[in-house]
Amino acid sequence: MIEEMFKFTKKYNDFIPSGEERKIIKKSLTDVMNGNILTKKAFTRELPFLMLLAGLGLIYIANGYYYTKTYRKMVALEKEVKELRIESLTLASDFMKMSKQSEVIKQMRKENLNLEEAVTPPYKIYLKKDGE
Repeated sequence: MIEEMFKFTKKYNDFIPSGEERKIIKKSLTDVMNGNILTKKAFTRELPFLMLLAGLGLIYIANGYYYTKTYRKMVALEKEVKELRIESLTLASDFMKMSKQSEVIKQMRKENLNLEEAVTPPYKIYLKKDGE
C-alpha cells in the first residue's frame, strides 16, 4: 500500500539530477561566476554569434526609444495643429464680422475719419478701344 502511494516518485526519478549531474551543474555555475567560461573553446567559437545577438538587442532597444520620441513629437504637433486651427477659425470669423458694411461705418465714426458712405452703387467703367 505504501508503494502505491509513492508510485509517482518512481515515474519522475528521471528528472531528479543524480550526484554526478549535480557536480557538473555546480562546476558550470562556478565557471560562469569566476569567468572561466570565457576562455573555453566552445564559447570563443560562438562569440561572433553572441556579439551579433547583443548588437541586434541594442538596435531593438534604440528603435524603441526612437519610436517613443517620435510618437511624443507627433502628439505634440497634432495638439499644436488643433490649437492653430481653432485660432485660425476664430480670426477668420472676427475678420468676417469686421468687414461687414455696418461694422466698417462704426469703425469710421469711432476713428473720426471724415468719410461718407456711398449712396449710389458702384458701376463699371468701360474703355473704348481704337477699333470701336
